[in-house]
Amino acid sequence: MTPKQKKVLDFLKHYIKSKGYSPSYREIGKALGLSSSSTIHAYIKQLKEAGYLAALSSPRSVVPYDLSLDEALRIPLVGSVSAGAPLEVYEYKEHIVIPKKLVARKGGKLFALRVVGDSMIDEGIFDGDYVICEKDVPVANGDNVVAYLQDTNETVLKKFFKRRGYIELVPQNRNLKPIKAKNVEIQGVVKAVIRKY
Repeated sequence: MTPKQKKVLDFLKHYIKSKGYSPSYREIGKALGLSSSSTIHAYIKQLKEAGYLAALSSPRSVVPYDLSLDEALRIPLVGSVSAGAPLEVYEYKEHIVIPKKLVARKGGKLFALRVVGDSMIDEGIFDGDYVICEKDVPVANGDNVVAYLQDTNETVLKKFFKRRGYIELVPQNRNLKPIKAKNVEIQGVVKAVIRKY
């Protein structure tokens, strides 16, 4: 971390502690003698990429993590996944940062998806939440998974059950019906759920 980045981070922490919300870029610039909003934006971006700030979109919603990089995991946010009607995953170019102790890993790679829909509400997974998933790990009956349906070219978030001759993907919402499919690729097993208020 450069001295200027550290000044920005220290100011953010102090401001949020005293006010209860993040400063605007103009307030950051005024406090630190920086006149260019693009320079401030660059510092915020660098701090996000280094894992010191939450990767939120609004200038007033940057949140410092009181974590060292040894305690944090920077996880790619690779798209959205449907917890309702099937939806295609699409690419983001963002990351989210979480405490390492939040997830127990079994050797696979972690990725994050934003949840769209309400098919998993009885499992405590709501529209707008983020699921942290691990790929390339064994899947057991009852696991919450991100599954790619090869026949329809869609990706869903459901509870996994292997049946005789097919896979059943069960929503956790009493109003919705399970999906029965033969050609299913499990893209990841859900390890944690993140909710941003």
